[in-house]
Formats: sequence, structure tokens, C-alpha cells
Amino acid sequence: MTGLVILVILVFVGPMLLLVMNKMKVKGKMACIVTKDDGSIDIRLCRMVRQFVIYGDYGYDVYPKRVRVMRYPTGWPSMFQELVPVCLYNQKDAIPLDWKNLSERYISSMKLKSSIDENLFRTVIETQKEISGGKKFNLRRMLPFALLAVGVLFLVILLVLR
Repeated sequence: MTGLVILVILVFVGPMLLLVMNKMKVKGKMACIVTKDDGSIDIRLCRMVRQFVIYGDYGYDVYPKRVRVMRYPTGWPSMFQELVPVCLYNQKDAIPLDWKNLSERYISSMKLKSSIDENLFRTVIETQKEISGGKKFNLRRMLPFALLAVGVLFLVILLVLR
């Protein structure tokens, strides 16, 4: 019987935990592909502050026309992946690179990071949350909780039938 309980946990609770973990990991973040001067690239989830992306000591601007979508984390089965916006940046340039024309450069990313006042953005975000009232119902967010409920119900039924 313990083997059956372990099987139920692996089948229902394990995938649900992966779904919840990925959803929480990508919430409020954007994937950034950053090219460095030595020719290497770094793909990392970065925190979004309004229309800016924070990558360590650097700040980058987000242009909607240059944003693409990718599945994160790469290499996982598509059931466990989340769609995440992604932009291509040069480490020292604050403006995202055009995916077709990589020669555009405007402002230093260090200058943009230093000019962003995070407290101002935090105040604006809190004000918007107060105005909007609360969170909207989203069926995709409810899927992990529904799977958890089904798994618990299935476990209770197994224990009662035993």
C-alpha cells in the first residue's frame, strides 16, 4: 500500500509542484539574452520594473516590438514550461538589439540603471494595485490547485477504500 501512496504522490503532487515552482519563478520576470564583449552569451531571468529590466548592475529598456516569446526553462517537457517574454541585449547597451539588425546602439546600460528610481516605480505599482481592487480570475493559475485537489481527493479515496 505504501508503494501505491508513493506512486500517487509522484504522479499527482510531483508535476503539480513543478508547475507551481515554474509559475512562481517566472512571475514578474523576463528572459534576457545578453551578449558580452568576449563573445559569450548569458540567458537569465531578470526582474522587470515597469518598462525596464534589471540584470545585476545593469538596467535595460524594453521595446515591445523587439520582444519575443520563449518557453522557460529550456529542455523541460512543454507541459512544465512557461511562456516568457525575451529580449536580446548587448551587455553595455541599454536599448534591446533588433533581432534582424544587431548594429544599433544608443545609451549605456549602466547609465540607465543609475537613472531608474525604484522607489518611484514601486509607488506607482502599489497605486495601480489599489485602484484595480484585486486580482482577476485566471483559469491557468487555478490549474495547479485543481490538480492538488484531485490528488488529495484520490489519496483520501484510496485510504478510505483500504
